[in-house]
Amino acid sequence: MESRTVGVEALMQEIGLPAPGFHPQVIADRPEHRSQTARPAGRRADVMGSLIGFLTAAVVTVACVLGWAISYHPLQNVALSRLPRNLSQYWPFVVYGPWMAASLSVLRAALGGRKVANSWTIILVFAGIASALCVVDTPSTMPEAVVAGLPPVTAVVCLQQMVRQLLAARQVSQDDVRQKPSHRASR
Repeated sequence: MESRTVGVEALMQEIGLPAPGFHPQVIADRPEHRSQTARPAGRRADVMGSLIGFLTAAVVTVACVLGWAISYHPLQNVALSRLPRNLSQYWPFVVYGPWMAASLSVLRAALGGRKVANSWTIILVFAGIASALCVVDTPSTMPEAVVAGLPPVTAVVCLQQMVRQLLAARQVSQDDVRQKPSHRASR
């Protein structure tokens, strides 16, 4: 009878069923068990999160660069009416400079888990200025106004989505730190 019990236990273990006397709560509460079962899923989530973060950064970069390239000439044309040609080519940087500085400030704050309303205000004001000046330079048809005014708005929306991703990733990493048992507590 003893050999049959050992055979049943071996078979149950082989097909992944718990052995008799198994207490899942006791095993799940042991730190060494938690770390062994949570690692593969956690690694996949980390890799996917990093991939999504990289793709988001790439999309935001492309959208911002294209938005700048599309709206550069309309902004330069607006400046041509007031400035000499050699200065008007640099004038779009007057609009995009504060916007870029504020965007970097927002990204840095998001990495640190802080909020910066002042920087968002600067971004929105200068995006509004850029959109309005681009629309002023176009003929007065609705499709042309949308094509001219949308790139700065697109850049702001993309930036906001990237900040949301950074804040979400930071929240997940903080939750992971809170869930890991400290070495002192297990001693």
